[in-house]
Amino acid sequence: MVEERTMPRAYSGDLRRRVVAAALEGGQSREVVARRFAVGRSSVYRWVETAQTEGRLEARPMRGGPRPMIRDETEAALKDMVKSDNHLTLAEYRDRLADRTEIRVHPWTVGRALRRLGLTRKKEDLACDRAGRGRDLGGTPSLA
Repeated sequence: MVEERTMPRAYSGDLRRRVVAAALEGGQSREVVARRFAVGRSSVYRWVETAQTEGRLEARPMRGGPRPMIRDETEAALKDMVKSDNHLTLAEYRDRLADRTEIRVHPWTVGRALRRLGLTRKKEDLACDRAGRGRDLGGTPSLA
């Protein structure tokens, strides 16, 4: 199973309000407030400045990042390629994808798209196939 990594969550609005109130109204230095609430000193400075300049105590919503380069028609073409040739390297998929769709990406981008789509690649040992012998997974035969 592929584990999805997520960004750390923002501190709660309640904590931010208490920190800003302690820094502005409590008469304590920001370093003392940071230690008291177990947050970074820079966070206290930023939260107080944001509260004074923008009047905002809540964290801004996190954005999702850029859209994937491989989507829609390009994604369908990649699915077709994996279905027909499931032993290619990421670089070979990238080259064939560029030939079919005129979108050229890094091989890692192809790997991320395959993972996002839940597709796997079957890596064949083509050198063994060309030599006329398959992969022997049984180990070395014993001499009895």
